[in-house]
Amino acid sequence: MRVTDFSFSFRVSHPSADLAHLPERLGLECGRVWKAGEPRTNPKGGALPGVNRSSYCWLKTSLAPEHTLPQAIAAFLDYLRPHKALLDELHTGGGELELFVYWSSDANTGETFEPVLLRAMADMNMALSLDIYGSQVPKSR
Repeated sequence: MRVTDFSFSFRVSHPSADLAHLPERLGLECGRVWKAGEPRTNPKGGALPGVNRSSYCWLKTSLAPEHTLPQAIAAFLDYLRPHKALLDELHTGGGELELFVYWSSDANTGETFEPVLLRAMADMNMALSLDIYGSQVPKSR
């Protein structure tokens, strides 16, 4: 593993919309999708008690290995920009858009997210979630 390894997925939740069409409309591979009001299931399709309280879709993304995390996010935003009207419609209707980053490192690491990138995410009404895993916990200072 390189010092820092990351991947991210795009997650969309909505109080009621059917998101089953979203992977095809965005040209992304679906990881999982469910609709509000339908019976809950586990990832393998087995029944769970109750019904889904909201609709949800997580979409897989592909990354160029030479990109830094900020570069990969910028490239993904560029990819999504032609679909902004659809994403705005989901957001306006109560939906939430999230870029979920899985980030692991076997050493001290970090990134800088420049204001232009954060502004581009905000313009897309997109939250940034960082799920960070490290092998060492720093001592208190």
